[in-house]
Amino acid sequence: MTTTQTYPELEEIPPAPQRSRVSSHAYPLIPQWVASVFATFPLHTFPPAKVYSPSVPATPTKPTLYIAPHLNRDGTLSTTSDDGSSSNPAFVGDAKTSDQHTSGWSSSDPIALRWQMEFVFRQADIDVRFIDPSHNWGPAKSMPFLHLPPSHRSPSNSAASSVPTALLPAVDFAHHLDNYYPLSRPELGEKPANAWTDDATRLEARTWENLLQGRVMAGVLLAVLLSPQSSAYARAGSQPYLSSLLSAHLQNSFFDQQLRRISALNPSAAVAASASQPTTSLPGWEVGFLGWIGATTASATSALAAADLDSRGGGDTPGAAFASPEVDQDKVVSDAVAGLQALAARTKAQLEEESKEMQPLLGASRPTSLDALAFSIVHTVLTLAATPQCQGDGASEPLRKLKLALDQSPWLVRWSRIVWNAHVKDLDRS
Repeated sequence: MTTTQTYPELEEIPPAPQRSRVSSHAYPLIPQWVASVFATFPLHTFPPAKVYSPSVPATPTKPTLYIAPHLNRDGTLSTTSDDGSSSNPAFVGDAKTSDQHTSGWSSSDPIALRWQMEFVFRQADIDVRFIDPSHNWGPAKSMPFLHLPPSHRSPSNSAASSVPTALLPAVDFAHHLDNYYPLSRPELGEKPANAWTDDATRLEARTWENLLQGRVMAGVLLAVLLSPQSSAYARAGSQPYLSSLLSAHLQNSFFDQQLRRISALNPSAAVAASASQPTTSLPGWEVGFLGWIGATTASATSALAAADLDSRGGGDTPGAAFASPEVDQDKVVSDAVAGLQALAARTKAQLEEESKEMQPLLGASRPTSLDALAFSIVHTVLTLAATPQCQGDGASEPLRKLKLALDQSPWLVRWSRIVWNAHVKDLDRS
């Protein structure tokens, strides 16, 4: 249908009629007496949410390793500064530090320290940052973990997603090291960098690695968990009700997860939850009359902790999500001490001769994973035992027995100090 009628010019369009005063208000006017009542209850405006890390770019320029805080000599833990960075951001490999003063580099968590040493031995250029392990947000819900720059990211393993993985759990660290910091590059004609003189020694080293990262590490983790420093993760500050509930859930999840890690590292020390007559010792875990330690069964948040764990476990501990949160303390400690004594006996002939140069264990031509594990275990025990809080009666039974085993093996202690001087001293004190 067509029409020949033309539209009027803009100035010829009449103005809209004036609206009624009554209809011009979408809501009725508030009486004065109601307004005066409301005025006695002013709206409270909360301050804006504090950004966790405004100075740290969302996309890092180099791999960033997130670890538990450093344990200072006075027994305190290094904290995270207001800008989200640790009090000691360090750069592995060149001992380069930021402009601010640092207060340590090595982590108080022996598993995290083990991986720090792995990166150091590969001369990997990474950043190190501290976060509260009970409130961490890692991909496996545990530490350590890596935040990767775009150049280090690979597509997700999930078939349903091709998005590059930005956060890497510790269970994938070994593959990442071999891929981005290889010891040799066969594609360039380089010969394989074999650290061992023969296959028998290589296989023996693997056996020692399994012992150290299993039963010995379980005993050291238990000593750390029972130390006075771990109570810092159980502090309940003055927080709003909902924030307190979330904080309690995270803390209980942390203690529950640590116990599951210990149980997974030494399955023979796991005990049934039914054989318990617990007495409460610290928030998040209990000590029974029979010497076992377990998660607080009375806490609802502890019951949810297992569901929150990644199926691959805590940190580099596969199977921790399915392990028991109750362990036999005496069994864990005795196995760890026996393993430490066996390592000391095996290395006595090599390390008993005093030397100022670092000697890789078992006569390797370069530092290996065995050296990283041994150093992290010995250094953690010595550092923890040297704090004022762990002197005298302040030391737990696991720490006392582990320290005694090291006191009886001075060559192993001397070796760990040589490693510290060669690789960690500049980072810890810079």
